[in-house]
Amino acid sequence: MLIDHGGGVWTATSDMKFPGLVVLPLRMTIVRMDSGALWVHSPIPFDAALADLVAKLGPVRWLVGPNCLHHLHLGTWSARFPDAELWGAPGLAAKRGDLTFTGTVGTGNEPWRAELDTIVIEGSPKLGETVYFHRASKTLVVTDLLFNMQKIRGFFTPWVLRMMGTYRKLAMSRVWRIGVTDRGKLAESGRRVLALGAKRLVMSHGEVIEVLDEGALEHALAWMTSAPKALASAA
Repeated sequence: MLIDHGGGVWTATSDMKFPGLVVLPLRMTIVRMDSGALWVHSPIPFDAALADLVAKLGPVRWLVGPNCLHHLHLGTWSARFPDAELWGAPGLAAKRGDLTFTGTVGTGNEPWRAELDTIVIEGSPKLGETVYFHRASKTLVVTDLLFNMQKIRGFFTPWVLRMMGTYRKLAMSRVWRIGVTDRGKLAESGRRVLALGAKRLVMSHGEVIEVLDEGALEHALAWMTSAPKALASAA
């Protein structure tokens, strides 16, 4: 099922089921450009009926693998929409040699840059997280940067979310603290995200926030942005 959030933004969700009765929601996001072309972020498991609904919105022009973890379903969606370009996060093309990518996001030559800002979250290269800001709707689209798990399913899901520090709140997972190689660059990336002035937040794991409370994003990214600016500049 597609959910219309208004302003040319739609989402669809599926489930990720892990051993131990752990269930996480998985979301893809579709943005329709002024031209009518569609930008599809982090495709979920392929479903023919869902793909037909997407096709009715307009021509799928770009399929985006937004980090080095969210890429498993690019191939099946690409087969359904063979005219769509594949774009991947830094490092993803090397990981998915079976796919042919048109380009890597974050280089500044993204064909959607007139309407969508692209920010690479630096300082954690193994994850390769990238985030996007649709200027017309003031929608920030993230993958694993933030969780907002309010509706919990799966017997052991609450335990996992508490371990991650993301139980029923908008927050970064503590897993980020393991993979960071440059706190300064990470902090600078976080400040760039905050400077966008997002009003709506869409993430892969958790409920969409249609109207961000004042200071909510700053609070959620406080650990990320806490490195001194001098350190960020020197990095």
